[in-house]
Amino acid sequence: MSRWSLIGGVVIVILISGCGNKGIYIEETNTVGEALVEEAVEVEQEEDTLSGQNFKAFFKDYFSFSDEEILLVNQVRNHIDQNYWKHLKQNYTPLIKKKLGKYLSANLNQKLEKQFVHSEIYLPKWVQINDYAVSGQAQIENITIKSIKDLGESMAYEIVVETKSKCYPLPFFNNQYEWSDEVGYWTKKVSSEEKNIEIESEITNHYLFSKLNNDEIKLEQSFVIITEKGKDLKIKQINQSEAWKVAPEKQQQSLDTQYINRIPYRKKVWHDEAVMIQKVFNTLITFNQDDINYYNSAYDEDALAFEKMWADVGLGDIITIDKKHYKAAFSKAIIPNKDEVITSRRTNEEIVCSPSVYSTKNQPRFIVTIPVETLLNNNEIVYYNYKYFVGLEDGRVEFIQFLDMEKCIDEQKEEMNESEEYVEAEGFTN
Repeated sequence: MSRWSLIGGVVIVILISGCGNKGIYIEETNTVGEALVEEAVEVEQEEDTLSGQNFKAFFKDYFSFSDEEILLVNQVRNHIDQNYWKHLKQNYTPLIKKKLGKYLSANLNQKLEKQFVHSEIYLPKWVQINDYAVSGQAQIENITIKSIKDLGESMAYEIVVETKSKCYPLPFFNNQYEWSDEVGYWTKKVSSEEKNIEIESEITNHYLFSKLNNDEIKLEQSFVIITEKGKDLKIKQINQSEAWKVAPEKQQQSLDTQYINRIPYRKKVWHDEAVMIQKVFNTLITFNQDDINYYNSAYDEDALAFEKMWADVGLGDIITIDKKHYKAAFSKAIIPNKDEVITSRRTNEEIVCSPSVYSTKNQPRFIVTIPVETLLNNNEIVYYNYKYFVGLEDGRVEFIQFLDMEKCIDEQKEEMNESEEYVEAEGFTN
């Protein structure tokens, strides 16, 4: 997926006190309530160009199609018969005119009365992002104009829209919808019942979660809007930015995501989450060989023994054990003492925690980096940055996955042994 960088995000690092004098750094950026409009710095606004503010109301309406309306306006019927014209007159044209008509050029409005304009108006669609089916219905968080080009009689605006979009685990979507060759799009299953079903959706090929709620995902969606010249918004064409790369049938079948970039749902880690994550890793770091043996034995025994083990080390109130999937959620690899490492301890540098791109509204996900001093079996002291992928749900740790252990260079070793003073966490991105 292509990545667009937004302007105006101020990175702040906060120190939260924890056990002893050690804490955890949280990367935080500004949040927005109402839709925030930003202009790219390289764009020079002229008299006959529009600003992001001009597009704010349009995109609010553009992403306001309901799930049911999205099924209707995205139908591409190949047979020109009675149903073809009936769908045009009763669904396609009135829905688009109701939502977007006032923003469209006179010529495009006239075309809508007589024909489908799929190549001129790209409409919100269902798309597949990782293990989710993401609805075209969304709330606008941010609008950024990336570039403006003069096309003679028209203007081309390259725009990135940050959205909060409804999402569902793929098995749930497939239980509710099916592909129809007749209408050229998804249709709702007649026999499908509206109910919450148990979903098993794989996260980063390891952990399975089994809870379905009203969830949301955050995306950056890129468009090219062709407009008439002038101070009023009159749209001649709406396309997603990478339309030329994907065949039309794939655009319809939820596989077209070239114009979409997934971003973390939240731009900050909440205080309670940070304290919880810090407590878990402060405990894991202090595990001696007896603790490790207990962990491994309980892991091999069953979920009840494994749950008791967490309670015995003082973390029973913040760790969630799923009896079916606990081995995938908390593998033996999360123990810091591994391979040649005999013992490990926290250094004076703080834990860094930042939101992951795999976060959703109900499934907070974080990348956690822990600076550690280790003693190897050859008596050598080596400094590492341990990296973990951590998931929370309902205020408890749902899973921990070990990602990597990066050996520190000499300059980093000196920093890790310095006094505990406020330090910016630089260069840590997802």
